[in-house]
Amino acid sequence: MLSREVDQFLGEALDGGPVICDPHGHRYYALVPASMPRTWHQAAEEWRTREVDCLGRCVYLGVPRLDVEEPDAAAASYWSVPLASAATLCAPLTVARLIAAGWHELNKAADADVEDGH
Repeated sequence: MLSREVDQFLGEALDGGPVICDPHGHRYYALVPASMPRTWHQAAEEWRTREVDCLGRCVYLGVPRLDVEEPDAAAASYWSVPLASAATLCAPLTVARLIAAGWHELNKAADADVEDGH
């Protein structure tokens, strides 16, 4: 899937919440409120086993300039889904549902490969 298609998909799936892409590290960062409830910490620990990290306090995340909205050789990252406003972030539940749906699809694909003998 091309990065523009992924960017568009994320914009729709996360209701326009801001997402940063690091194309060199093959990572996407959905920005959620810092006040994410402590009850989510258990889910975040479980996601780590699936190569999903939840960055929290005391972690540095480089943020691209606001005008870098597509892959650029001169920039380390870009806004996959641009920041509309500092007050508008991704809803944590929406991000969690996207992660769960992605893992469900990956598991279906892996099961199909096993059934096909791959």
